[in-house]
Amino acid sequence: MALHVEYVDAELPANLHRQGTHGATLDAALDSTERALEHQDILAAWMLEAESGNTGFGKGRMVAVYTPTRGWQKLQTDPRPWWEALSAETRQHLLERLGLNIPGKYVSEILSAGGQVIRAYFVQSEGAEAWAITHPLRDFVESMQYRDHSSTEGTKGG
Repeated sequence: MALHVEYVDAELPANLHRQGTHGATLDAALDSTERALEHQDILAAWMLEAESGNTGFGKGRMVAVYTPTRGWQKLQTDPRPWWEALSAETRQHLLERLGLNIPGKYVSEILSAGGQVIRAYFVQSEGAEAWAITHPLRDFVESMQYRDHSSTEGTKGG
């Protein structure tokens, strides 16, 4: 198996970049890659695991997601099939709210597609109740606002 990283650089946000990783294990690859990403202005990154020789853009199973605020978060399952199973309206709502404060009308669709939600109570809004998707799905949704707007044209990688 081979690991590679796809990421969106803040200097060229329209381009999706790709690089190989160094490390015999997922943890080693995440550690070495996180140190490298901290020295760049990265908006989001995704670690993918694929068969050797089949490591093109988007190929393989997504095993971790990176956001500058939380670093790498391992994923138990690849969230892309869940994301693609959602309606455009639900995806847009999740992107706008980054997976927080989800109205009940979206909850059953999120669950049916395989997502997980939790009941959240917001003190700032006088006890108003809402739903939120669980971490690291929220990190994944946060990262998708950059992936959806980038293209593979003009990419660079290592």
